[in-house]
Amino acid sequence: MRREDLRSIALGAGALICGLPLYLLLDRLHLLSPSLRETPWPLAIPALLALGTLWLRRPRRGVASTACAVASVALLAAAGAQARRPLPPAARETAVGSKLPPIVLRDEHGQNVDLRSLRGKPAVILLYRGAWCPSCRRQLSALAKEADRFLAAGVSVVGVSPDAPEMSAKWAANLAVPFPLLSDEDSKLANQLCGGDSHCQLLVDPAGTIRWASLNDNWRELAPPNAVLQNAWRLR
Repeated sequence: MRREDLRSIALGAGALICGLPLYLLLDRLHLLSPSLRETPWPLAIPALLALGTLWLRRPRRGVASTACAVASVALLAAAGAQARRPLPPAARETAVGSKLPPIVLRDEHGQNVDLRSLRGKPAVILLYRGAWCPSCRRQLSALAKEADRFLAAGVSVVGVSPDAPEMSAKWAANLAVPFPLLSDEDSKLANQLCGGDSHCQLLVDPAGTIRWASLNDNWRELAPPNAVLQNAWRLR
């Protein structure tokens, strides 16, 4: 085997060797999304491409394999920066810093759920005005589409509205919602935690403390569901 071939193989291995510590560091800092954590494509693909440069002609082989090795580290760094997307400032009207109250609500099946049962995992609580609200349905649907991989990674997600359990069950089926929808018919939770606004989103740490909250009153910036779920996952 020629020296140029060995160099390409070495650079392909280097893509793994250099990228692995960064991958582990990002994972340690909770800066990898669950999907990237399970499938570390930024680490694997450039390394395989570096090995694939063996089929290039000699003058281009070294440059291409070096570029692939550097790309392995660069893509991981970019993935970490993307995962660290900040949330907008918490709404002042909300009870950030408070504990979840001992409120018992009914889920879409009519079963009682104590909010304190959410402790032990980071949680996202989406309060919405009800099935009649088009923007609420869009937000609930967007959250449902992103939630599966975070639920599998240990994040709890619940929706809360004044709707009766029967209506919540209907919308859970129509929107393919993979998490519980709780009924707060007297808006107790919205009154206690969101200043009476029933269109509110809460980020809760495993100890049950509200770490961030937002209101959707048509003029504030609405945080993307993926960013909210990612920041919840980082609270583990």
